[in-house]
Formats: sequence, C-alpha cells, structure tokens
Amino acid sequence: MLWLMIALLGCIENDVKDTPPEWVDLGPEDADPDADTDTDTDADSDADTDTDTDTDTDTDTDTDIDLDGDGDGYTPSEGDCDDTDAAINPGVYIDDCDGIDNDCDGFTDEDFDGDDWEPNDVVAADLGDLKDYDDETVTLSGYIAPEYDVDVFTFTIADGWFDWFNIEVNLTDVPSTADLVVDLIWVEDSDGSSHGTVDTSDDEGLGGDESLSWGGGFGGTWTDTSGTYEVVVYSVAGHGCATPYRLEIIESGLWLDAAE
Repeated sequence: MLWLMIALLGCIENDVKDTPPEWVDLGPEDADPDADTDTDTDADSDADTDTDTDTDTDTDTDTDIDLDGDGDGYTPSEGDCDDTDAAINPGVYIDDCDGIDNDCDGFTDEDFDGDDWEPNDVVAADLGDLKDYDDETVTLSGYIAPEYDVDVFTFTIADGWFDWFNIEVNLTDVPSTADLVVDLIWVEDSDGSSHGTVDTSDDEGLGGDESLSWGGGFGGTWTDTSGTYEVVVYSVAGHGCATPYRLEIIESGLWLDAAE
C-alpha cells in the first residue's frame, strides 16, 4: 500500500512542471514588435526633410540678376537686355541695322551705324546757305529706321522782292518696305516770323517716290521769301535701313536783286 501512494505523488509532481499556469506572463515575445516599429518611423522622417531643403537653396542662387553673364561690364540689373551677348548692352553707342536693340534702349535700328546724318531727328542737319541766284542743287542720301525715325535738314535762302523764287524737293530711291513723306517748312522769315509747313508730298505708297515744288508768294514774285527752311522726311508706314533714299533740294528761278 505504501508503494502505491508514492507512485501517485510522483505523477502529480510531473504534471505541475510540464504545464505552466495560465497567468504566467510571457512578456519578452511582445517587446520585439514594439521596438522595430519605433526605429523605422524615425529614420524615414529625417531623410526626407534634408533632401528638400538643399534643392530649394540651389535654385535661388542661379537666378542672381547681379551677375555679368557675358563679361561686357553690365548686369541685367544695370540694364543689360541680353546678358548672353557681349555686343548688346547699354554702353553701345549706336544700333546696327539688324533688327536688334543693340544699346538696350527699347528701340531697334535706331541711329544705326551707316547713317551719316544722325542724330538729325534730334538736331537738324545744317546744309548751309542755298543762294537762290546760283541755282544750287543739294543731293544727299539717308535712312528712315526705325519707323518712328525723322530726318530733318535745314538751310537758308536770301531772296529779293523781284526774284522768281522756287524750291523743288525730290525724294527718290525709297525702299520698298517704307511709305515716306516729305515736308517743306518755312521756319523763319527775314522778320523772324514762322510760317510752318508750306508744302508736303504724300502721294505714293510703299516704295513710291515723292516730290514737291513751292514758289512762295504770288507766283514767286513781289514777296520776300528769305529765311530759314527745313525739309523733313518721315514714314507713315514701314522703314528701311538696307538701302538709302535719295533726297534732292533744288533752288531755281530768276534773280534781279538777290543779296549776296
């Protein structure tokens, strides 16, 4: 009987050791998932922030308008309208006939190199005294470019009361790309009075020649038409700097008492 009780006790002890109670905490298996999640999230956030900041800084530096890109001594902030071409900057004296604003003043082909009379749109080109008793003829060439350009030529005439006075102006070889007009202005007579525009010619269109003839007074006689005159050439459409126009100013008539 005794040996039977000992055998039963041994079986009970083995059952306790092999099967743990339900309340036993198996915590170490839960700890691993928590640690992995925290580490991955922190690493991704830091990397994205650094990359965005560097890219923005480089873009701002490349658009600096204080840099002289073509080495001509002018930056965009100083008025250089093409900082990739050293031949284009505010320091250029005159434009070329190339359709480009070479001097960065906002206008193309203005007072371009090749027009010997410029800047006669600002100050009239003085042709001197056309003594009417000499039948003097003045021939010159010029350009109207760009379209708003104006060419002004001034001269003086000494007339007499009994002279048969006449001024002819012929504008020829007009570029086919321009419709030019010619005006004759009596700027000032011998008494200092101005008479404004006394004749004009705008009969033809693009490439058309223009001419005018003015005798002054009644048939050109019995009046003193001495004084200062201007011939003005301008465009009503188009311009041309590839070929020049030809201008001829002729003073002709009969003279009886014209002063020297």
